[in-house]
Amino acid sequence: MNLINNPILLAVLVAAAVAFALLLLANLSFAGKKQNRLDRVLASYARAMGAGEAAEIATQTPESFRFAALERYQKKVNENLAAAGISLPAQTWIISALAASLLMALLAGLFFGSAMLALVIGAMTGFYVLSVYPGSRANARAAKFGVELPQALAIIASGLRSGITFQSAFAATANQDKGEVGNQFRRAIAEVQFGSTFEDALRRVSQRMKSDDLAWLVLALEIQREVGGSLSGILDGVSATIKSRAEVKREIRVISSEGRTSGYVLIALPIFSFLALYLVRPEYASYFFTDPTGMVMLGVFVALMVAGWFWMRKAVEVNV
Repeated sequence: MNLINNPILLAVLVAAAVAFALLLLANLSFAGKKQNRLDRVLASYARAMGAGEAAEIATQTPESFRFAALERYQKKVNENLAAAGISLPAQTWIISALAASLLMALLAGLFFGSAMLALVIGAMTGFYVLSVYPGSRANARAAKFGVELPQALAIIASGLRSGITFQSAFAATANQDKGEVGNQFRRAIAEVQFGSTFEDALRRVSQRMKSDDLAWLVLALEIQREVGGSLSGILDGVSATIKSRAEVKREIRVISSEGRTSGYVLIALPIFSFLALYLVRPEYASYFFTDPTGMVMLGVFVALMVAGWFWMRKAVEVNV
């Protein structure tokens, strides 16, 4: 069934999408009015922290999921959203993902005329909204954090050499830095104000930003607190090490760019070929949606594509 030839059905679907958007906005407005100021602050810091007492307080609301497994999944989604810089609560994001999955499944079922394909496309949409999109945003923010971290550590080391304490230099850098490092450092300071230790707050930042360099810095700070030594020298050394590792990573990325580009082309080529075949000869492509043997072949094709994608990623991945 073609949506272009059925304007009434197309109008119904558009109206449903608009109604869903209005309901989502109304839900966000209602949630904002229902929570008081302290609850909003706790929820904000909980999503930023991903752990700790404030996160536990923020999730103990009447609207929280009642089952332990769902609550753990909700906390995981909250941590992923915090790493991605998305300020929406986990419940709203999950509901939005389910609604988008249902809408895409309906559109795919009407367009392709196959319930199986509609189920697959709906599941892929939900997986993208819940995992792929936040993950890609989190990776981009983590990369930006890694680039800005050496300069921030150098500024803190300069402050230590000028005679101020580490916490004061850290706070001054966090307040002055307008990039991703300043944002994450300000969140760490907020955690400390809620009762967390300074090392634990930085450790959660390293986990959220997937920064091994910051994790090593936390370990160095703990060792320095036990045995003493020049903290500014430690920061300078860590900053120099991070810069050297970044240069090696950039060189490896340039060398492996050809392999990654080949992987993208090899993955996209069969997909676009299949779509072109469906547009030119839909009776040929419909075999994969209507016949049981075709469905099995389509499933094997998708499984091989996924396996090939992971294999090519591992082939060009080099850990530094």
